[in-house]
Amino acid sequence: MNKDDKFRFNYSAPTASERKQVESIRSIYAPEKTSSDRERLVRLNNKVHAIPMAVSLSVGVTGLLIFGLGMTFALNWENLVAGIILGVAGAAVMAIAYPVRRLIFKKLKAKYSSEIIALCDSILNEEVDK
Repeated sequence: MNKDDKFRFNYSAPTASERKQVESIRSIYAPEKTSSDRERLVRLNNKVHAIPMAVSLSVGVTGLLIFGLGMTFALNWENLVAGIILGVAGAAVMAIAYPVRRLIFKKLKAKYSSEIIALCDSILNEEVDK
């Protein structure tokens, strides 16, 4: 081995698009960052409003599909009795969609209200101190 023989190592950094892809994959598996009080407040508020709406929409759409099936029985398949029964059942399911939403909203509001109020107070107190 001569003195001129040296170990050479070439390193190339990933391109910007490769780096972005690696970072996006890493963010999926990385532990969740601690969020600020304001972010937590917004998440809780969205949770209290979004869950009842999603359940209510699901119940309403289910009722609408049952109602439509009853209409199909009555009009296309000429089975009037089954069509009326399914139509009334579908209308009843659609009618309970809003009360279901109010009930779930009330329960979630009671469950998260103390935490939301505490977060609001801490955020408002931080603003006053500044």
